[in-house]
Amino acid sequence: MDKVNDARDNWLSIRCFSDPIKVREDTQTIHCDTRDFHIISSTEKPKICKDAECNYEVWRNEGLRKLYNLLSKTNRENYAIRPEEIIPWLKELCEATGGYDRDWRCMKAEVKDCDGWTLKYIRFIRNDKQPDEFIVCNSYLTPIRWREVIPNLDFTVL
Repeated sequence: MDKVNDARDNWLSIRCFSDPIKVREDTQTIHCDTRDFHIISSTEKPKICKDAECNYEVWRNEGLRKLYNLLSKTNRENYAIRPEEIIPWLKELCEATGGYDRDWRCMKAEVKDCDGWTLKYIRFIRNDKQPDEFIVCNSYLTPIRWREVIPNLDFTVL
């Protein structure tokens, strides 16, 4: 497989993808479950939840506000990733935490917004202003400095 779009309806292991991948222009988000390194993509952009009732929705809204604020700035290089970098980085992250055959894991990194379960999912959100880049976010859609994650990694096998 060479297209993330093949993961539109089903979660697929990153092992299925060759480098580099092709991402269709209508793909707005790519989500990776870091417990087993499966991904899924979507054509929908995340939206602010107007009636946030639970902690997850509140944290997600806060993350989205940070994300949309970042997209309006020009200094995104710490958070932006090109589509062809996504799968190689995820594969490197998977190997750094024990490889494909490892039991599910919980990751954290000594990087802002990368503690505990915030890295359960890594989310890639397309930047509308620069469509050739995605912004790397944690589970709650807060942008993270993705290049700092692997050197500062800690993980637990579940």
